Amino acid sequence: MSGAPTLVKKGGIIRKIDKRLKTPRPEYLEELKKMNTGDSLSDLAIDKGHGTLDKSQKQHADVDWFGEGKGWWPKLKDKEKKIRCAYIHALEIALSYNPPRPIRTFWLSGVPDVFQCYVHDTRAETGGVVVFWVTPAIPKLGAAKSMETPKSKEVPEEDLWVIAGAKEIQAIRSKFPKSYKTEDPKEVADGVFLFKSTGY
Repeated sequence: MSGAPTLVKKGGIIRKIDKRLKTPRPEYLEELKKMNTGDSLSDLAIDKGHGTLDKSQKQHADVDWFGEGKGWWPKLKDKEKKIRCAYIHALEIALSYNPPRPIRTFWLSGVPDVFQCYVHDTRAETGGVVVFWVTPAIPKLGAAKSMETPKSKEVPEEDLWVIAGAKEIQAIRSKFPKSYKTEDPKEVADGVFLFKSTGY
């Protein structure tokens, strides 16, 4: 889940979380509430076969994301607890509706010295609950040894589009590994472009 060179990302693990939480269930909430101090979200996901994380991604979750004193944001505390508590709250909201509302997650990166989660209840008849992970930018690609950069043909679809000026789009495109092919931006208004983001 190394993300994408945009401020808003999905990433492979988040897409798997979205798939699992499309139809929230009470047992998902109970699992999170019953976690003890020292239990990890990665162990829960792998041991219970949630389909959100596999064994090869465990170090990425435990070290890169949640590591304290190491990983991507070593000085920021309680990262895993914040994610867990965000999903407890999101599930409580989603399950308060009949039928339960879907939960979707977005990752916003590039906010210095912050690791926070936000939960939004859209309250719309067909809407759902949205969880936002807000983090600093990830270190330069390649700094995390636990994840490999996918080959261009394996690049995950983000299903996110950026609407911005030409220079802003060019700055984003310049951050992709050179082997990646991205779609050309489309001008949708004078000086405003639409660009489909991809992950890495």
